[in-house]
Amino acid sequence: MGPLPFVKMHGLGNDFVVFDGRRSPIAISETMARSIADRRTGVGCDQVIVIESSKSADALIRIHNADGGEVEACGNATRCVATLLMTEDGGRETIIESPAGMLHCQAAGADTITVDMGVPGLEWRNIPLSRTADTLALDLGTTTPSPGCAVSMGNPHVVFFGNVVEKEEITRLGRAIEHHPLFPQRTNVELARVLAEDRIRVKVWERGVGVTRACGTGACATLVAACRRGLSARRAEIVLDGGSLRIEWRNDDHVLMTGPAATSFNGTWPADQVMSQPEIITFGCRLNAFESEVMREHAAGLNDTVIVNTCAVTSEAERQARQAIRRARRTSPNARIIVTGCAAQINAESFAAMPEVDQVMGNAEKLLAESFKANDSPILVGDIMAARETAAHLITGFHARSRAFVQIQNGCDHRCTFCAIPY
Repeated sequence: MGPLPFVKMHGLGNDFVVFDGRRSPIAISETMARSIADRRTGVGCDQVIVIESSKSADALIRIHNADGGEVEACGNATRCVATLLMTEDGGRETIIESPAGMLHCQAAGADTITVDMGVPGLEWRNIPLSRTADTLALDLGTTTPSPGCAVSMGNPHVVFFGNVVEKEEITRLGRAIEHHPLFPQRTNVELARVLAEDRIRVKVWERGVGVTRACGTGACATLVAACRRGLSARRAEIVLDGGSLRIEWRNDDHVLMTGPAATSFNGTWPADQVMSQPEIITFGCRLNAFESEVMREHAAGLNDTVIVNTCAVTSEAERQARQAIRRARRTSPNARIIVTGCAAQINAESFAAMPEVDQVMGNAEKLLAESFKANDSPILVGDIMAARETAAHLITGFHARSRAFVQIQNGCDHRCTFCAIPY
């Protein structure tokens, strides 16, 4: 594979590196996305976007945050991609498929696009939250200027209203709340001040990125939250650090977002930095995150390999893992895909039957370096009930994390009757 051409674009300073994978599939691993997004050693951006072919729309987009994680929606990126597609075919409207659904886009003036962002999710399951809660008044157990209002615009948001909208405050809130256990998929955080019923000032903390100059889905979520609280009309100007978006929550419940899109420059990403080291996708608890670091060291040097470290705590966790496996095969068609973790331990045959999977590895086996060396067995899963002591393994650090944590437990041998793993 040669150098990959890209377009650097932005919507109100919320910036993107956009790759076109419609003619030839482009595999963007978490590691590669982080490298591209790095503002010191890479191109620098808030999100990495890949345009792909779609059977039911004009194009499909995949979105990687600056931390490498793939996310469901990005309003500003949608406007940028819509601009590219409409420039390409000379039209004034286009339909873009995203993990959050179909997005209908229309030209609304010079370099301005209106996107129908769909119907917001307001129930706790739609956000999603980890338990039943009033999404209009969330108590998150930390100091906030008001109770949080949770909204899904295809991705999770929690909005706070107050009189002070400063970078220091949104940074404090973002760091405290992004990883709050109430949000199993983490959350974006907005801090808003209502200036008038049709004008709201907002600062945004995007999950996996931090403070950004603008966020399209965040602007939509803010208007919806303000309307639900009776603080604004259903149409308003949302003023962000990078400029303003016009948001309307129509009577049919669809949210329309209108704003600019701009091209900064074109470039190429070096061929020798495309998918070289194994990519590890982690679900579940911090113990799994710790064990992913063990596997990263054991699997070092394996090219074109994706390891999915699964979780079995809920059926939703397993569903997300299967979704990630299928996505990994689409984005990395030639990669070797290894599935491990708790869901793989208890449902090895089921995962092995997936056509995308090359190997299923058990919880004990994934911690052994020899498991990753020339082992072609499709199922490498031992009897978890035979384990009588925990593995002794240490790691040298945490990949792409600014904070480490200390492992105080490695699994458990109590075999409680309510636990899905041994039974």
